[in-house]
Amino acid sequence: MKYRSFDLEVFDYTSDGAESFSVRVAHAPVGDLTAPEHVTFPAGMRAQLRKLEQGTLSREQIIALGEQLGGLLFPPTVRDYFFRSRERLSAGEGMRVKLRFDNSALAALPWEYSYLLRPGTDPAYKPLDGFLTLDGQTSLVRSSILTAPPDFVPVGARPLKLAALFSDPASPGYPALNLDVEQQKLKTVLTGVANIDALFRSDATVETLQDMLAGTPDIFHFSGHGDFEGTLGATRGSEVGEGSIVLLTDQGGPFLFPAEKLAVNLANKGVRLTVLSACESARADGVNPWSGVAEALIRTGVPAVVAMQYRVRDDDAIAFSRAFYATLTAGKDVDSAVIAGRIAIYNQGLFENRGWGIPVLYLSGDQGELFPGIDAATTTTIDVHPRTTDHPPNGTNGTTAVNKTCLRNAVVSSYTLDQLETLCADIEEAIKDAGEQRQIKVSLDMVSGATLPGKVQSLIQYLDGYGYLNYLVQAVRADRPNLDF
Repeated sequence: MKYRSFDLEVFDYTSDGAESFSVRVAHAPVGDLTAPEHVTFPAGMRAQLRKLEQGTLSREQIIALGEQLGGLLFPPTVRDYFFRSRERLSAGEGMRVKLRFDNSALAALPWEYSYLLRPGTDPAYKPLDGFLTLDGQTSLVRSSILTAPPDFVPVGARPLKLAALFSDPASPGYPALNLDVEQQKLKTVLTGVANIDALFRSDATVETLQDMLAGTPDIFHFSGHGDFEGTLGATRGSEVGEGSIVLLTDQGGPFLFPAEKLAVNLANKGVRLTVLSACESARADGVNPWSGVAEALIRTGVPAVVAMQYRVRDDDAIAFSRAFYATLTAGKDVDSAVIAGRIAIYNQGLFENRGWGIPVLYLSGDQGELFPGIDAATTTTIDVHPRTTDHPPNGTNGTTAVNKTCLRNAVVSSYTLDQLETLCADIEEAIKDAGEQRQIKVSLDMVSGATLPGKVQSLIQYLDGYGYLNYLVQAVRADRPNLDF
């Protein structure tokens, strides 16, 4: 997608009395706004932000908080510029909202949950695409004011090099992660993609990190824990501290690797994209703008960083990684890849799982196409967007569209976990017999969920992502012909 820029400068933060700051439009399709608008934090918003981080807000409360964030970031004149700019978009174009902060206390706020009700919409009707990050036509990014735009050399025919490092320290202080499944899912996504050369390592010591970066990867993916050690800052709602990723000691225990050290190691290594699939890895403190892991990397010259601003569930990290890389390796821009990952998390379950707003995209310039010239013809495209119907996979006669909720309920009521595993084996064999170009592994080990309903839901999403849902429909109807769904 081609993006047009809508640049916002957010500055002059004060905490004398009520917290406040100023916003101005630095650039927009309808012109630049030089006069700043001053806004003040609504009473009680900080308390709601803490509940958002804890994951305890209801759907209505998340929307209400999103409206407060949207009201701060898009005061009346800025909002008018935004919607008039959207009207200028042509088919195939999107709007990239670039946020530039002069204060880390402002950058630390979860703007990815901003909600804007479109002009003419009934105020009583709150569609979910009012959230900017769930609107497929809008990309919300953080942009550093300290870096110059990158100038990418076309990739050409060579494969992209991806270095994926997985770290799960053995320590009571860090909950065990489901990294084996995430690693297998990432491998499955990349299997058969001709222009990706992926290296996976789980012995995440400092020496391993150095060895992987010596190969000058294009993409560095870290899955594991992030950490933040801080104390209260000089302004209300701020913290002073340093972010780290958690690597391993030689004995397998946790080893905190500071952001500044990671930034130095990635600098001048040709890394165009860093993905931090780690709890709290996008968190920044309120005073020192260099302490957050993601911010340190973007200021050191890494063109794009994707990081998580709150603690992310294992299931969400897996869903995001799968959709993100499937889109990126299809030759799409990083904005589209992040949007696809958000939708994959959103599709996981209840809206109250606020995981779709956790990923944060940082760009050092206007170039979202990180790998120009990539041979998209050799990649496999996976549709990760929500579907209204289930299309028959290639090589099959197909069946009529099915209601996925009815399908899930029917399978849950008629199968045990052991029987479902047998069904998975039948589906995998059917995909192989049909000669599908994309061969995948189908088993309960490949999907998330701790209960039978959770496994069934994830299996449906897993197969649907590849366009293979009809194989499940056909298998169930052959095995349980009297089952109605």
